[in-house]
Amino acid sequence: MPKKTLIMDQVIFWIKEYGIEDENLFLRRFPGLDFKKIKFKWIHVWDPSLVKNKWTSADDLRIFLNFVQFGRSWKKIANVFKNRSRIAIRNRFVNSFKTRLIMENIHLFEKLILDFELGDKGRSPLENSDTFFYFFTYLY
Repeated sequence: MPKKTLIMDQVIFWIKEYGIEDENLFLRRFPGLDFKKIKFKWIHVWDPSLVKNKWTSADDLRIFLNFVQFGRSWKKIANVFKNRSRIAIRNRFVNSFKTRLIMENIHLFEKLILDFELGDKGRSPLENSDTFFYFFTYLY
């Protein structure tokens, strides 16, 4: 077994036993490791209580409704979901909903391309493109 894997297995076992809150205790046991990186990895990847199964349409709906209510406050949205990390929720939103918005509004994208091709000489098409502004504010 590679040394790195062995150390990570020891770290995960130790965190399960003693927790991840005491930085000094952790650094005494594992000197040289970056505590912040390990803590982030534990909270968002390694924690066995995290749910890693497929997303359902009900989950998507909950993400969307909470996004409407809380905006981009992923921590607040993650509090609604039990055992999903805020990173996983944000990634699901970005990868799922923005793709859908782009596909549903492809005609706007085609108009945006035309605006680029037919822009006034001497001016950037971005400066006089209402479509560009609408399209990207709609996505973000």
